[in-house]
Amino acid sequence: MTTLTLLDQTETARRVTRVIRVAGKIESELHLLACSILAHVRDHSNTTDCVRLMNGLPRGLRVKALGVWFKKFSNGKLVLSQDDTKSWVCDLKKDRKPEDFDIDGAMEVTYADLTNEKTPVTVTVEALVKMLSRRATDTETNDDGTPKVSPEARALASKLVAYVRETGADKVVAIA
Repeated sequence: MTTLTLLDQTETARRVTRVIRVAGKIESELHLLACSILAHVRDHSNTTDCVRLMNGLPRGLRVKALGVWFKKFSNGKLVLSQDDTKSWVCDLKKDRKPEDFDIDGAMEVTYADLTNEKTPVTVTVEALVKMLSRRATDTETNDDGTPKVSPEARALASKLVAYVRETGADKVVAIA
């Protein structure tokens, strides 16, 4: 376990001021880098810096949101995902065209502004049943044509929802 030496109030206040100043500069720099990388991928089909950036950023900077940003502004042609080792890898679609890369649009929207940062929530019984109900009828497909929810998962979700409603398990306040 890492042992930290806590700061006194004066040093804490000084560092908060510094972090606020630096954070704005980092966000601007990341946006410039992301737009530049997107243009480079469009022009040269080279994803090296994209993958390097994704793997070098700490999770606290909403790296997954950056991956969504790259996908959106490449019309789904630049897709980033994590492999089994949690390293970022890139799938650059072969059927891409320069027009797929919306550099002007990308310049207008930072990755931080594109997606909302989710607020942590507690899953309630009501929310769980609602989610299962949605999954039981979800026939949407991913970009590659595979189902977002497998037929087996839909069938199980349907049975679970039916069981919960038949038994009134969604009305249980607490399980002893």
